[in-house]
Amino acid sequence: MSALILLLVIAVVFVTNQVGYADSKFEFGTLTEVKGTLIKEPAWGVKTKLNGESKTVILVGFGKFGAQETIEGFIEQGKLKAGDEVTLRGTLFYFQGKYGMELTEVENSYISSSVGNNAEVQSKDLGEVMLEGEIVDSKCFFGVMNPATHAVHRSCAIRCISGGITPFFAVKNGNEFTDYYIIENAFEEWKDELLSYVGLPTKVMAKAKQYGDWKAIELMNQNMLASEEDELSTLMKSITICD
Repeated sequence: MSALILLLVIAVVFVTNQVGYADSKFEFGTLTEVKGTLIKEPAWGVKTKLNGESKTVILVGFGKFGAQETIEGFIEQGKLKAGDEVTLRGTLFYFQGKYGMELTEVENSYISSSVGNNAEVQSKDLGEVMLEGEIVDSKCFFGVMNPATHAVHRSCAIRCISGGITPFFAVKNGNEFTDYYIIENAFEEWKDELLSYVGLPTKVMAKAKQYGDWKAIELMNQNMLASEEDELSTLMKSITICD
């Protein structure tokens, strides 16, 4: 009987975690050309205009890989560099006004480029912050999967971040995610520790910056990640819905 009750609780949590993500979108099967300024900070992306608004479209690679290898391949071939005006083609995904693009065709994602003069991205220092929320991977959270959070997605998100996909800290206000920070130094000394907290309720102390329509954080001290994992999360963290 206790096992049946536990399974029912897991089912309820799983269904509850589906609610609130219907607005996210991954335009599977549709390729879109995005034209704008190639930026490297706080993550590889294209600064452009979408629907009349200035947006930075975060780039990710095909599958569970980041965009870095593909972009650096273009740089080595002399096709582009940070600050250039570029046109790249891929699959858009988006959620709550935040945009990303998968370089679905890999080396064929490059369309054109011209020399630009805006290599440095302007940022505004927001000071030190204490944030509560969850570490997620940008590709799944902002469109590829519903849901893309909590322990049911933990193993998939770990693989995506391990493959170089930009991780974010999704800030929670009550039951809703309301703010998002790119983790700038995720692949430096923090990677191993970061992965151990993916998909779990977490607190972080960090230095924050504003880059246009994105915020970013730099994690500050070792052992500053404080998980609030409960017994149900422990039980569920091995469950995955991602192939």
